[in-house]
Amino acid sequence: MMVALKPRGEDDEREAEVRTFTPEQKAEIVLAGLRGDRTVRDVCREYEIAETLYYQWRDRLLEGGKTALATSRDRDKDPRDAELKEARKRIAHLERALGRKTYEVEVAGELLRDSPERPRVQSPRCGRHRTPPRCRGSGGRH
Repeated sequence: MMVALKPRGEDDEREAEVRTFTPEQKAEIVLAGLRGDRTVRDVCREYEIAETLYYQWRDRLLEGGKTALATSRDRDKDPRDAELKEARKRIAHLERALGRKTYEVEVAGELLRDSPERPRVQSPRCGRHRTPPRCRGSGGRH
């Protein structure tokens, strides 16, 4: 199917007009350039588009085609996927290690609280009591 777009004549005013192409039209234009019976420059002149726009469309069409044709096995070969998979494994390992350390700190805290020979913790406010709330009434002064 050939897309029929009216080429501009020499007599037409060259006003800045925004034209939109459907995805089907873009694909047809790109395929016309890929067939090789005409140069890309000729195709672009016929449809009055810039060559850079043609190449953008071509790259998108080819990338979309690769994505559409890729199998799940092919998708696993993306190096970014491998990096992401490795990073997730590392994060899971670190989360487990953090969980173990948190548990160890909690157990150590419980053992310390239950210990009969618990060391006396001094308040940073006055240095006389174990916990700061005892000094609140005196403002830390005795």
